[in-house]
Amino acid sequence: MKKKTIGIAVGIIILGAITAKLIANKVEIDNNSQNKSDITTTVKVVNVEKRIQNSTLSITGVTAARQEVTLKSETGGQIVDINFNLGDFVSKGKSLVQIDDRLAKLSLESAKLNLVRSEDEYNKTKNLYNGDAATETTLRDAKIDYEKAKLSVEQAEKQLSFTKILATQSGYIVSKFVEKGTYLTSGTSIAYLVDISQLKVNIKAAEKDAYKIKVGQEVKISSSIFPDVIYNGKVSFVSQQGDDLHNYPVEILLENKSTSQLKAGTFVNVNFQFKSVEPSLLIPRESIVGSLKNAKVYTIHNNQAHLKDITVGRDFGNLLEVVSGLNENEKVVIAGQINLTDGATVDVIN
Repeated sequence: MKKKTIGIAVGIIILGAITAKLIANKVEIDNNSQNKSDITTTVKVVNVEKRIQNSTLSITGVTAARQEVTLKSETGGQIVDINFNLGDFVSKGKSLVQIDDRLAKLSLESAKLNLVRSEDEYNKTKNLYNGDAATETTLRDAKIDYEKAKLSVEQAEKQLSFTKILATQSGYIVSKFVEKGTYLTSGTSIAYLVDISQLKVNIKAAEKDAYKIKVGQEVKISSSIFPDVIYNGKVSFVSQQGDDLHNYPVEILLENKSTSQLKAGTFVNVNFQFKSVEPSLLIPRESIVGSLKNAKVYTIHNNQAHLKDITVGRDFGNLLEVVSGLNENEKVVIAGQINLTDGATVDVIN
């Protein structure tokens, strides 16, 4: 009986100790909560501004030669000389290939001799006609023979010129299809030549951007190949037809540089600038709490923080357009948000 009484007493003592500990913990928690609510958080703020802000757009594209041509023979014959190598830069008018021209020269000489004979015959007939010793028909036939002889000389000269293949434009030889001794027929490809003094840049613009891009618009172009070099470009074409993904082909002409020269087929970034017409509400990017899709910001009124939902519009890099949720000159927190809760007391610093 005595042992049972002692056990009950010990149980009561233990239960009392536990209860006292729980009460002490609750008091401590309440005190901590009270102290936390009394904490003042230091924050930095800026005013929501309304101003005109130009927007930018960067699209990656690929360069292509604006002018490129496949040089072909216009007559048959064997190549007796080649004056270019693969990779050479050639100027417009440079002789690249010489075809055996012996037969063409003989044909020209024959045509010239016939022209001399025809001219002499025509002059004699004309004198006879003036002396009433030849008919008008005879004079006409002599003149026709003379004119035909002149045409034959021109044709022979043209055929002779075909034996020398010239560069039709300045540029680089990027493909070579023949060698010395090759026998050509009319239409045989000789070389592929590209002019990269001016390049085309082909890009695809999203629907919302395609409506802002205008033919003649100037752009700046950069490349990772020459990261410190900016190239000037101008929009030359905006397609009126988009693809199934609502992307529209756009072509830009790029003025290449003699130094830091870009090659055709290089990736580049085309940078557009668009001038805004109406002013927008702008806030710094660092003021955003959460994602841009579900953006929130802390505003400050009477030294108290208020968490607000906002709708973000255009992205200007370090600045964001606010479509709704804020008013001009409201103060938004740009530093110290991590320690804030809705309704917290703050100390604003400059």
